Amino acid sequence: MKALFAAGGTGGHVFPALAVAQELMREYPASAVLFVGTEQGIEATLVPKAGFRMEPITIHGLKRSLALSNLTLPFLMMKSLGESLRIINRFAPNLVFGAGGFVSGPVVLAAVLKKVPTVIHEQNIQPGLTTKWLARWASMVLLSLPQTEVYLKRKDNLRLTGNPIRFQPGTGNRLQARRHFGLQAEMTTVLVFGGSLGAHSVNRAVLESLPDLMAEQSLQILWQTGKADVSTV
Repeated sequence: MKALFAAGGTGGHVFPALAVAQELMREYPASAVLFVGTEQGIEATLVPKAGFRMEPITIHGLKRSLALSNLTLPFLMMKSLGESLRIINRFAPNLVFGAGGFVSGPVVLAAVLKKVPTVIHEQNIQPGLTTKWLARWASMVLLSLPQTEVYLKRKDNLRLTGNPIRFQPGTGNRLQARRHFGLQAEMTTVLVFGGSLGAHSVNRAVLESLPDLMAEQSLQILWQTGKADVSTV
């Protein structure tokens, strides 16, 4: 089995793809796995760290506001489609797995054009633009949540699977973790977590609520802010 994974942008896209790739290698050790991503995204660090090879393509996401970078997107889409076709021709995968996000667009489209079986995984209730666009042509669309089905026109290729996680049994230890983060063993701990890149709205809400939260004497907070807000928080 040769599997090509397209995942990038955020940990929400990359980590599920890594979980599937790791499980594939565990079940079928003779398989070959290659990731496609961008050199600027979180995948450029996470994928090699997990032991997989990654080849970059040139693409960025669509900004929801008026932005000059949106004007270049059609040209980048054509360039990244050509790059993806060359990667598929060279690697010759049996399957292409798109984990959502803008990186999946040109790679899965290239696979459709080359008649390579394609699987898309959608992590969110409301699918992104890439999933909505590609779902009509994908061999299979895997859903984390059943509510997502109403947003997709084609129904015969949908499968409810849940969101894959990296299975690492026996690796958690509460006391060691509390020591690592300098937390008191006897206090109640609240984890604030806004995803791999953080979430500005979550950080702002917690900042506003901080006086009330810290009024509780037996409470301690472990706060994952993301890089963008860490200095402010």
